[in-house]
Amino acid sequence: MSSIYFSISALFCIVLLLVLFFSKKKVASNETKIYGFMLISSLIDVILVIIELVITYYCSTQNSQVIVKVLNKIDFMHYILWPSLLTLYLYYITQPNMLQYKKFKQIIFAFSLLAIIIEIFLPINIISNQETMGVTGLGTMFVYSIAFVNFIIELFIFVRNRKSINHKKSIPFLFLILFLTLAAIVRILNPTLIVIPAIIVYINMIMYHTIENPDLKMLGQLEF
Repeated sequence: MSSIYFSISALFCIVLLLVLFFSKKKVASNETKIYGFMLISSLIDVILVIIELVITYYCSTQNSQVIVKVLNKIDFMHYILWPSLLTLYLYYITQPNMLQYKKFKQIIFAFSLLAIIIEIFLPINIISNQETMGVTGLGTMFVYSIAFVNFIIELFIFVRNRKSINHKKSIPFLFLILFLTLAAIVRILNPTLIVIPAIIVYINMIMYHTIENPDLKMLGQLEF
């Protein structure tokens, strides 16, 4: 039951982030575009998780289990897409060569699309009752594996460019390592506690304060 409280608090945070980010005038750069997609993906993730938990806790039937399984399949797309966007973001802020960035973006999206297609056809098992909810199966292991591959790529990019990367922009990645470690410990101690959506939202919150967003008025004065 505790999982739903984490998810509801994450929902309030991500909605606030979306309002702040999209209501503020900003330069339309690749950095802000990637971050915008990450926020939208997180919002969908949190909403889906809350719906799944509500169905599991309050209207658990045989038919509802089918709905939860479908929602989980859709939600797993987020766990492939969001880490891929983070990898793309990290590559962008460390790679001054736009041609190389565009090639890398094509590779990442092709990899993510293929992973999503494979994930759709892999089986998952829903473990649920009025107290707990969890997802197991080959599909779950595959999604975690894809997220881990993205993490290894991010770690490689980070280490390789550690001297040139802006220290401010490296903070979200460092917190990602910390939060993933905590999530792994939580999963070992309580496998049914769902905290990953909240962790992703918190990473988004930290990133919000590192996104380059020059004042448009100031830029206009410079151009004048």
